[in-house]
Amino acid sequence: MGTSFGTILRDHRQRAGITQRQLADLAGLSERAVRDLEVKRTHRPRLDTVRMLVQALRLTGRAQHDFESAAGRARPADLASHALSGSIAPPTPTNGLVGREQEVHALIDWLVTRSERLVTLTGVGGVGKTRLAADIARRLHADDWPVLWISRQGAPQFPFEGSIRSYLDGSTANLADVVQGLSDVVGDKPSLLVCDAAESIDPLCAQLLLQRFTTLRIVLTARTPAGGPSERVFPVFPLLLPDRGGHEQWHEPTASILLLRNYVRYYVPEFDVTRENGRSLAAICNLVDGVPGTMKQISSRFAFSSSDCVLDQISRDYVRVVSQGTTHDSAPGVAESVHSAVAELTGRSRSFFGRLVRIPDSWSVDEAAQISGYSDVEAVDFVQDLLAHGLAMPTGKPQYPQFRILNMVRQFHGAPAREHCGLP
Repeated sequence: MGTSFGTILRDHRQRAGITQRQLADLAGLSERAVRDLEVKRTHRPRLDTVRMLVQALRLTGRAQHDFESAAGRARPADLASHALSGSIAPPTPTNGLVGREQEVHALIDWLVTRSERLVTLTGVGGVGKTRLAADIARRLHADDWPVLWISRQGAPQFPFEGSIRSYLDGSTANLADVVQGLSDVVGDKPSLLVCDAAESIDPLCAQLLLQRFTTLRIVLTARTPAGGPSERVFPVFPLLLPDRGGHEQWHEPTASILLLRNYVRYYVPEFDVTRENGRSLAAICNLVDGVPGTMKQISSRFAFSSSDCVLDQISRDYVRVVSQGTTHDSAPGVAESVHSAVAELTGRSRSFFGRLVRIPDSWSVDEAAQISGYSDVEAVDFVQDLLAHGLAMPTGKPQYPQFRILNMVRQFHGAPAREHCGLP
């Protein structure tokens, strides 16, 4: 009898020098799912699970074939070579996706059912647009979708990437090169084109590609909507925030606290959410809006200070703390992102924003209408505009919807933003 899949999985994981939890994070699975596979509680994993493990472990060639065969999921050689020849594997994230299950399911449903073929993920910088797009691309790629990933950073990953970039930017007219390249990859198969950091995309050019290739789907990530006629805007909001008091966050932590904990563990491996630090962690998450990029930047401070001290540092000098992270120029980037989003608001939406940006607490649409002086009908449109531009986020329950301007936006727009975060 051959070696079991669980044993092979464990051997690859140990050779990679990672724990079950780290592998689960890399593959987008639960730690329990990895453990059940290794101890043989699960004998025949799903195809998408096997593919995600292959990518997380970076298996190729014979090792990948043996791994898939042990799982009973090996593909015929000709099908495997065909899939690899027409698709570039999307980037493999270095951390797990936390708190985005509903967004992933909704977006994949849109793309698979073709109800939406041009989707733009919008939101403030660091909110996780690229991470969400990568997870969607990785899952569809695991289901044998041809996937092409275009990034504004780094060298081209496939021969005609430069032609697609130029065409979608509207800067050159090399449509023939684009059509030929996509024809070789897409054919008549459901396919995905992801354009990351697509701030300069011409939506009409994207629309022409969709008309030419009827099985193609396009996902864009950008700070603000592209403005195309068939574009479906999908605002990516910060992660779910805890209650202000946070006394019970150690028991059932929200997604924002879980992700902050995961980031802190890079520096303090034994760090966990406890009864003692629950309130300060809840206040920190509220203060930084539950924005993943910001939480990642501040996480190194926990190696030098307690949770209470980190909270005090952020509350006293928000801009400086948020500015000092993994990249020295992060603060100008945040400021530029906020100012660009505000500048792209229409005159009336900008006026509406100007009257709400100084309100520290959450508000309903009716309350926003009273504060701003606009009608409730107009207020709904303006709130949608603020959400699409990443300037506001929902805070209430679905049956009692409320919203607020992000603290990040208020800080870099010049207003204080500490009053509602549960600070002592």
